[in-house]
Amino acid sequence: AGLRALDVSDVARFMALLDDPDAGVVREAAVALLPSAGALDEERLRGRLAEGRSRAVRVSAFRLFQRHGGLARLRAAVALIGDPDDRLRHAARQAVRRWCPAGRAAVVPGRPCGGGARLRMCRTGWSRSVSCLSGRGSCSASWC
Repeated sequence: AGLRALDVSDVARFMALLDDPDAGVVREAAVALLPSAGALDEERLRGRLAEGRSRAVRVSAFRLFQRHGGLARLRAAVALIGDPDDRLRHAARQAVRRWCPAGRAAVVPGRPCGGGARLRMCRTGWSRSVSCLSGRGSCSASWC
């Protein structure tokens, strides 16, 4: 918090703090990185969504992806749909439901962008798209 008050924005240092064992440090590092979220390395940030990471690290990475935007935001949400943490899993599912490409009315022509359209699409053939977005070979998420 002190570095933010001084307007110090050393992105590399704050990225390293995302791996700190103290949840408070991780949260503060994420808050400091929010203004730079769109410029963060997507691959390095995605590694912090892994199940082996602490809840604070996964939540902070997800929060940064929400600011990152675009497909990165959707990929992060898809990666967390099966997360063991109820709140994070719920937030990821909500993010998938709300996701809509910028400037587009629908993900698939004739399908509304809002609501559960993407979840229904997964059951009816959209799973291949989700697989591509998540980097998985097949759609194995519980909501598919």
